[in-house]
Amino acid sequence: MITALTLHILGREVLLFLPPDTLRRGYYLFLHGSLLSPENYTRYLRGVAQGGYVVVAPKYRMHIFAPANRYGTEALAILDSVKARYGEGEACVGGHSMGAYIALKFANKFRCAVLLSLYLPFGRVPDDIRVPVLLFSGTADLLTPYPLNQMPAFRRASSDKALILLPGGTHNAYLDGPVWGDVIAGWPPFGQRRFHRQVAQMTVRFLNGYVRASGLARSNDH
Repeated sequence: MITALTLHILGREVLLFLPPDTLRRGYYLFLHGSLLSPENYTRYLRGVAQGGYVVVAPKYRMHIFAPANRYGTEALAILDSVKARYGEGEACVGGHSMGAYIALKFANKFRCAVLLSLYLPFGRVPDDIRVPVLLFSGTADLLTPYPLNQMPAFRRASSDKALILLPGGTHNAYLDGPVWGDVIAGWPPFGQRRFHRQVAQMTVRFLNGYVRASGLARSNDH
């Protein structure tokens, strides 16, 4: 059974999904996309938690001109605060759209990175991507088409890497339901539930390959 909590850390609301202590493997820090919130990804994030990962999802006022360095640094501090409460453990980082860009900028501080419909401002790829990277893109994504966004990052990554294309998937294929901008994000204009379980399961398999479960302290302090 997954426990969902909302904490207030460093002045931010933080959505947590906690798997049972006996199943915990590590942490998954997730950064949401522009003008969205962690609640928009509940099905996906809960699926990752079911795989044994404590999901830590801060809520930002995210937009395409978001202060990436400040948000990323703050997210690292939030993760450290959560670890102080629930136990140490290895972590991977993930994100969607602008959140994926911020995750990529800080990816080398983690065991691995999972990037959903990565947005590259001005086509700029952060240098020296040394950790394993899993990228997802919908073939019907009109906002961040993969040849201009995911492929440049894929080519730059120097460690294990994979790019998975979701047939007919839109930019917002990972969300629970309709949100702003769906009409221009790709067709059909709403969250595509058929991808939630598939993307969550592939995320978990990827994390399992790089996160060492040993050493994660257990905590019943919910």
